Amino acid sequence: MSFIPFYLGQKFDDSGALLAGGLAYFRVSGTTTPATVYEDAALTDPHPYPIVADASGRFPPVVYLDDTVSYRYDLTDSGGDLANPLEQSLKVNNAASTATINTSNIVDGAVTAVKAVATLVTDLLGFTPANKAGDAFTGEVRLNYTPTSINTDAAGFRIAPTNTQDGAYTLVMGDAGKTILHTSATAHAWSIPPNSTVAFPAGTAILLSNTGSGAVTITRGAGVSLRIAGSATDANATLAQHGLATLVKASTDSWYIAGAGVS
Repeated sequence: MSFIPFYLGQKFDDSGALLAGGLAYFRVSGTTTPATVYEDAALTDPHPYPIVADASGRFPPVVYLDDTVSYRYDLTDSGGDLANPLEQSLKVNNAASTATINTSNIVDGAVTAVKAVATLVTDLLGFTPANKAGDAFTGEVRLNYTPTSINTDAAGFRIAPTNTQDGAYTLVMGDAGKTILHTSATAHAWSIPPNSTVAFPAGTAILLSNTGSGAVTITRGAGVSLRIAGSATDANATLAQHGLATLVKASTDSWYIAGAGVS
């Protein structure tokens, strides 16, 4: 058994006047059964029931709750009338009361309203966001995410993350919107796969960069056409050292390449 601190302090009625002689009742949630609260964190010295405020509306600043009990907190004036409806229906959330809070209305349906907002947020996002340690993500956004498919209207990064390839390489779906970088002094070939192997959407753009002294040959997979922008010639292309080019998919197996250092 351990404690949960609950802060009382100075209180006011719903008109803003000091709650002189106010009464604070702690009860078992959903009932009128008194529930013990304590003056100390060791939970050995119980407060009287109810707790009475002084002439300035001051209660003990802190009371200690048993975390195995689900509490209801009611605040009234000295005559027993509700002092503040917003506080009157407050339920103290602890391990024992979580189920009660999740299935009950607090202050004219506040919990129901909060649940409705949470549902709306989930619907708008398209996934349930995690809101505490241990929650499982079902659709999180990850900065280092590598997609296996792309929607034709998908928005990408505002940068082109680098994928360094100092060897023979075939483009994959995750390269869409990225920069394929070559840094080697040895020449290598990079291949554009046919649509039947990797179905890049039309409009896919991939940057190619070569900082190495070895040239990079951009080769065509089976059935793929590749044209240097402004030319009708369908052929492999070469990216020289310090060359920078963009590959753009025009249609099913048709690609264009444009940039500096391309031949």
